[in-house]
Amino acid sequence: MSPVRVMGNRPAQWQGVAMDAGVMTLIVCVGLTVVGLLLVALLWRVTGPRAKVSLLGLTALPMGIYLSGLVPQAIGAYTTLEAWWRGLTFTVTQVAGLSLLGVGVLFLLVSRVLPGRSRRQRDAKATGTLPSGSSRPTTVYSSPSSEATATRVPPRDTTQP
Repeated sequence: MSPVRVMGNRPAQWQGVAMDAGVMTLIVCVGLTVVGLLLVALLWRVTGPRAKVSLLGLTALPMGIYLSGLVPQAIGAYTTLEAWWRGLTFTVTQVAGLSLLGVGVLFLLVSRVLPGRSRRQRDAKATGTLPSGSSRPTTVYSSPSSEATATRVPPRDTTQP
């Protein structure tokens, strides 16, 4: 038997057997989860704990959506958003709103990339023992000989210009 061609809104068929939409969404969700797990496995050694948790969370989403029964709602949300976009007439207010949404998303993405303060810096600032931005005093050697005497130099105060 040859595959049946799909016309219109009829379900996909292959060799005369119709594929259920639930089976198709299950296949897509399992596939996305497996791809996510492969990505996590490949990047496990080179990423930090923050990225690992984030990737594992993203990997769990497709199967979570499928198992909770939210696939039709997710598809409905996409079609609603698509219909809104196609019927959109750009007024000044809508352009300003979309621009503000874009700036907000950009800030959220950039904030994920910016480095945070280390635990040592947070603890030092809480106790007030070291100036911000410095971790410990620097050691300076007075001569290149093997019996050089070490002199402790206090950290510079980076808060004053």
